[in-house]
Amino acid sequence: LRDSKVNDIKKINTEAVLVNNYELGFVSEYSRLRFELTGFISTSRLGADMIFDPNTGLFNVSRTPERIYGIEAAVQYQLLHNLDISASYSYLEGKADTAKAGGGSYNVYLNGRRIAPPKMTAGVSYRPVKDLELRLQYMGVNGRNRFEKNAKGVYNGNEGRVKAYNLVNFNANYKVAPRTMLTLGIENLLNEDYFPARSQWFMQPGFYSKGKGASFNIGIAVNY
Repeated sequence: LRDSKVNDIKKINTEAVLVNNYELGFVSEYSRLRFELTGFISTSRLGADMIFDPNTGLFNVSRTPERIYGIEAAVQYQLLHNLDISASYSYLEGKADTAKAGGGSYNVYLNGRRIAPPKMTAGVSYRPVKDLELRLQYMGVNGRNRFEKNAKGVYNGNEGRVKAYNLVNFNANYKVAPRTMLTLGIENLLNEDYFPARSQWFMQPGFYSKGKGASFNIGIAVNY
């Protein structure tokens, strides 16, 4: 509404976006192994993507047919009674049919505001003693490069190239009493020098800032 060029709200297309979502998956358990796999597809006749107009500097709503699809997989395995490992992978992609001819060409990729790059995680959880749990967590964000630079040699807003990066976090919980727990967390354990995915695809100078370096926090939780 804020960049409308008409003088009557009745002339603006405010029809709600209706989404058809189809999802299929399964969970399998065998002994100490658990595996999950899910696939989905979502379609809508009226999309709600925000498209950057370099001529006006505004983001306009593009009400075009959309199709988004992806998969998610997760596995967990108990190696020992006090040692668990886990991993996951998620992939998401989406396109819009800008021709609006009803042919379902879906010729334009949706931007980073709607589609996150593929992500992988892995973790190890170890309990050396009854009341102590140690966990090492890995997260890898893959790259996504679906758009070309504009005439000025830069990417439009929400269309920036995402370069891959990897993060490792550590946390520990120790129950010192029935109602008291001490916690230790170390974020970005390896001090990775990176820009978060949102900073990369958003392409706005005020938000193009690096992710947090290595940092830690110590806490105590008491339940009454």
